[in-house]
Amino acid sequence: EAVVGAIVDRIPLVPADAAAQRAEIARTVRRWGALIDKIGGVDAVETVEALQQHCAGAPPARQAMFGQTLAALYQLDLVDEEHIRAWHASPVARGEGVLGAKPGSAFLEGLMKCWAVGTKMIEQFDEASDSEEESSEEEEDDEDEDAPAPSKPAVPTAPPSKPTATDDDDDEESEESEDTEE
Repeated sequence: EAVVGAIVDRIPLVPADAAAQRAEIARTVRRWGALIDKIGGVDAVETVEALQQHCAGAPPARQAMFGQTLAALYQLDLVDEEHIRAWHASPVARGEGVLGAKPGSAFLEGLMKCWAVGTKMIEQFDEASDSEEESSEEEEDDEDEDAPAPSKPAVPTAPPSKPTATDDDDDEESEESEDTEE
């Protein structure tokens, strides 16, 4: 927990510039994130819990960095999607049994804000998973197209067209030529 807190506290604040803030978070997590595994001594779900609790108890500027920091941990493979889902599903993520998370407290409110950010992240995972399934289904459909399929007309067949005036003229000419030959 102390390692996660120290990393979050090392992130320079960049007010009013979200892109620069994300860059600072990524830079700091890239530099110090490996310490979580080496000396942190916690598994990935506990890492997310520690991040949530640290951010929830921090001033609003640091509290707002929870989602971006979690995303940086995810992008650097320090936590996986399954770890984030397990954290989100745990009662601790909603403040149950967390020391200092009393009803109506600012700390519990902060925990719930972080949990709501986690909800958005999981929704993004689900959307990405859905789009991956759709694209793999399309790939399977493409593979099926390579195999011989029963022939179907591309468009419904139309009734035979009525003869045009030039067709009638051709018919009359051919009839006349037949008459003259006889």
